[in-house]
Amino acid sequence: MLGCGVSKYTKLKISLNAVPSGDAGEDESITVSAPNGSENWETGSTQTITWTSTGITGNVKIELYKDGSLNSTLSADEPDDDSYSWSISSGLADGSDYRIRITSLDDGTVYDDSNADFSLAAPSTITVTDPDGSEEWETGSTHNITWTSVNVTGFVLVQLFKGGSLNSTLAGTTTNDGTYSWTISSGLADGSDYKIRITSLSDDTVYDESDANFSLAAPASITVTDPDGSEEWETGSTHDITWTSVNVTGNVKVELYKGGSLNSSLTSDTANDGTYSWTISSGLADGTDYKIRITSLADGTVYDESDANFELAAPSTITVTAPDGGEDWEPDTTETITWSSVNLTGNVKIELYKDGHIAGRSQLLLLMGQIIESGLQVFQTVLSTIKAMLILLWKLLQTILS
Repeated sequence: MLGCGVSKYTKLKISLNAVPSGDAGEDESITVSAPNGSENWETGSTQTITWTSTGITGNVKIELYKDGSLNSTLSADEPDDDSYSWSISSGLADGSDYRIRITSLDDGTVYDDSNADFSLAAPSTITVTDPDGSEEWETGSTHNITWTSVNVTGFVLVQLFKGGSLNSTLAGTTTNDGTYSWTISSGLADGSDYKIRITSLSDDTVYDESDANFSLAAPASITVTDPDGSEEWETGSTHDITWTSVNVTGNVKVELYKGGSLNSSLTSDTANDGTYSWTISSGLADGTDYKIRITSLADGTVYDESDANFELAAPSTITVTAPDGGEDWEPDTTETITWSSVNLTGNVKIELYKDGHIAGRSQLLLLMGQIIESGLQVFQTVLSTIKAMLILLWKLLQTILS
């Protein structure tokens, strides 16, 4: 630059007037026509550089300038055919200050530059980085969808695809900042054929998807259904422990807890089929603070317990200790009947049996029979008395009438 207001690009159109034998020569000139200013070309693409020339003999060279300085020589020796196919290097820096210069090889003072700057920039791209394939995410959880972008202006669209078809729009418009926090709907179906697509809202031809499918599945869970609280089971009895599970692979273990602490392992490895038959040890202490825990063997963080405590107790029993057989007790004496009991509340009744029947009932029947028999005897006596009185009265009446 040679002074204020003088462009860093200087066009020289050189007229060479050779006057051999008195004939006038032809002016030589080159005029760049494309790119000639304000073009936006993508690195990695192929574009056509064009120009016109007058009076040029021989070839030309084509050079790229950036900010007034030579950046690179595109062709050091190119036929002067007004056109050059330029495969733009992807390694060129983005910039809006590029120009093309075409120069005659016969006379380096004959050249032309683009009239104004043009732009080179990497093509607009979006690259999904997560999920990009093979991830396994749980429905109901929250994950960051991430991406990178180059020369994308404005906002982006985030969509979920399943089996190659649009499943749902996660964000109709969101800032192109490379991340989107996604709380995955619990209502989404389990599947291993999901992809994320992110699209530029300013140019919907610019988008990217996950490179491969990722999986969505409900979180692995176990739910104890029985005993689940307030049950009263007797030691020595057999009950089914039951549960349901979702996305649990492999077997499970079943444990008994008492007062919040492990009491015993009922089985360390059993099929995850939803049921386990438990014969309750008679040696277990009575208690109202028992729970069952069932745990996945594949993932120890997946387990469930009874929602509330249940009760274990020895069965209610009464044992007569005296008389217990072989005693000889005499009538009209006083003897002590004794017994023991387990888990028995309230009072008891005591009955006497004879030959498999309640002795008290037989005595009652005998007494009733005796009462009836005595009544009949009294009735017969009354009838005999009435009969004798009637006979006496009849005789007295006959005496009076005679």
